[in-house]
Amino acid sequence: MSAQDAQALTHADPVPGMTVRDIRLLLSADTDAGSDAFLATHLGPRPGDDVIAADACWRLFSEHAARVGDETHRVFAAPLRPGGTALLVSRMLLAGTLGEALRACADALPIMIPDLSLTVAASRRGVCVRWRCAGPPSAARQVSLEATAVAYHAIFSWLAGAPIQARRVRAPGGRASSGSPLLRLLRAPVAHAGDDLEIVLPADILAAPVAPRPVEAWYEGAYRMICEALLQTGRSEGFADLARSAVLKGADQQALADRWGVSTKTVARRLEQEGASFRRIRDAVRREKSASLIHAGLTLEEIGDLLGYEDPRSFRRAFRRWFGVSPSAYRARPAAA
Repeated sequence: MSAQDAQALTHADPVPGMTVRDIRLLLSADTDAGSDAFLATHLGPRPGDDVIAADACWRLFSEHAARVGDETHRVFAAPLRPGGTALLVSRMLLAGTLGEALRACADALPIMIPDLSLTVAASRRGVCVRWRCAGPPSAARQVSLEATAVAYHAIFSWLAGAPIQARRVRAPGGRASSGSPLLRLLRAPVAHAGDDLEIVLPADILAAPVAPRPVEAWYEGAYRMICEALLQTGRSEGFADLARSAVLKGADQQALADRWGVSTKTVARRLEQEGASFRRIRDAVRREKSASLIHAGLTLEEIGDLLGYEDPRSFRRAFRRWFGVSPSAYRARPAAA
């Protein structure tokens, strides 16, 4: 994702996401020689209070984690190697209910990330899911708590097979002045106090069955939950937003026209009025998905098929057009970092 791509996902209206300042703060523990170049490529020279939409942040952090070999972005003392989150998800998928999955995550997380803990407590007021960092709080860790809580909320929603509506959120007191724009994704009242982060969920989610599915699908499934939540945050949705949401769910232009009850020509005309086209939207979604799927252990044939390409050669050509290198070279690049 280039700086131009990120700019296209920066909304003028209030939108759940992260400010450029918070992104830089979270990734500040990365002291490699290429860190400045990475941030320049993804963020460009935008002001620190610009907000990058949550779905763009998801992809940015995924690429950074692959680059540095740590899914916690070096914020904590012990790194979580790429694939660590998938191990946690695989453990949760063995649970029969979401309550069992939450407790399994709480048991396993401190083993994998000793500086981070999760507690789950049920009461009449709901299910309290609390994230806490060990040791003295730091600004980077407070931002990390927000990003971690939102990411796992998406994972929990994916496990349940439907978005989970938070009732309220309490974020670290040190983040009060930031406005915590990422937490808007949870669509719940946010208060700031203390050093940990707490999300209160409905009590009945504990009994929700965990939908059976392959662990390899967790990344794309959680990402889709992020995208759906982003579209439900109350901001005005244009046709381009609706088209993007439909493409994320696998719809083609004819299916979109059928959904709107219009012709494909009308779809094209409405998107053109917003400076968009179905082809460009589909191309952007394919590009975004390919950047994550390329690191998911799938073959190029499998990725091309998932993205709707008729043959692997077409996917390879598109990938080289997007990123300037072949899929195999792109896949090998993080390992060389």
